[in-house]
Amino acid sequence: MRKLFFFLVLFAISIPAFAENIYVSQSGSGDGSSCGSSRSASWFNSSGNWGGGAGQINGGDTVYLCGTITSALTMQGSGSSGNIITTDGSSATLSGGFNASTRSYFTLQNVTTSGSLSNGFFNFMDSSNATITNITIPSADAYYPMEFRRASYITVNGIRANNVRQGLIRIDATTMTPPHHVTLSNLNITTTNDYVATEQRDLIHTEGAHDIIIEGSYFNKRWSSQNNPTAHNDIWQAWGNKSNPSIPNPYNVTLRHSLLITEANYDGNYQFVIWGEGAGTFNIYGNVFVKKGSDPTGSMIVLGNFLSNSTVNIYNNTFVQKDTPTYYLLLNFNMASGGTVNFKNNVVYNPSASSGVISSTGTFDHTYNTYYGGQSNGYMGTSCGSYASTGEVCNSNPLFTNYATDDFRIGTNSPAYNSGTDLGSTFNSGLSTSSSSFPNPTLTGRPQATSWNKGAYEYTGGKVPLAPSNLGIN
Repeated sequence: MRKLFFFLVLFAISIPAFAENIYVSQSGSGDGSSCGSSRSASWFNSSGNWGGGAGQINGGDTVYLCGTITSALTMQGSGSSGNIITTDGSSATLSGGFNASTRSYFTLQNVTTSGSLSNGFFNFMDSSNATITNITIPSADAYYPMEFRRASYITVNGIRANNVRQGLIRIDATTMTPPHHVTLSNLNITTTNDYVATEQRDLIHTEGAHDIIIEGSYFNKRWSSQNNPTAHNDIWQAWGNKSNPSIPNPYNVTLRHSLLITEANYDGNYQFVIWGEGAGTFNIYGNVFVKKGSDPTGSMIVLGNFLSNSTVNIYNNTFVQKDTPTYYLLLNFNMASGGTVNFKNNVVYNPSASSGVISSTGTFDHTYNTYYGGQSNGYMGTSCGSYASTGEVCNSNPLFTNYATDDFRIGTNSPAYNSGTDLGSTFNSGLSTSSSSFPNPTLTGRPQATSWNKGAYEYTGGKVPLAPSNLGIN
């Protein structure tokens, strides 16, 4: 009998708590069993309602939000490995904010916001082991409504944000505890026409962060005026701070399989991507960069003050200059002695005869690129013919599927087809020509023929493409 009792005690201890579904609305007064009998936002915000007891929020539970919630919601506890806490907003709109600072092992999903968001509307500072997915932001006029300072092991997937005006996501360090291992997938971000502010407002800002990936995303940044031409307003800035040793240098940063569009009609200080004071390995591959508008300044990629132990790989991208400004740089970088930029298998399309292409200092290894247009001395101060190296071709029209409608896929008639070089397994996925949609583009392996294509697209020729590495909702 004692043995049976002892066994039953052990069995009871080993049984995990059953996961519960708990429903929360703004002013609910029920038992939380449904939206019709929901708990209140203030109940959610009370620490006494988080724990292992029945009816409390605990690891493995799902909180369903109901209706319009105007109060800020603050998580009072964390889940654990294998027992995450999920907050689902499929049946709600959120106008007060969501605070998960210092929390871990949680998911926030299917949330739609309303109203003009405040700074830090979504507060994930110092959080870890979390997933934020399928967030719709109809209007984002605030200064960085998504904060990930010092956060780690975060997956962000399927953010749709329209009318962004002052920066969207900040993943930066304020101390020697930097954010790290953050992946942003399938973002769909469009700004207002008057995006810029009187101080720096990058769309994605990752100062001092390391192991950061942006992939499968769509950015359309539109600027028609500028309040302060000295402000940096870039699509993505990853930067260290040599003057402040408490902020480390970024490293191991990747941008891949994304479409970045800038439409600028003023003389301002901006870049598509500006990375600086970095160390380690930085990768930019399989992307499409498109510059539109009449503005004559800026660059698609700026690499500044990189350290001697740094390598930047810029592989299989398609760079397109539309419209005809008098001067525009594709690439501008400054590498310390020992640092290297590898620029290979890219397509550069620049029909303006008066537009520059590349300016650099430091070690620059460029092979197997094709160039079309650009001023005669736009290639590191020389002509394209004098600049070209192994496998590189000047004045080579890539014959895009439809340049006028921004369809930059290629066919077998393109000189970029089957003319690149093998850059290794890390980079052997590209955009499939079976589709031209973003975000969450269709990917395929390289090569599909005997050699890699140049540029972001790999011609599939009717072959079945690989599935995307991350799935999101378009």
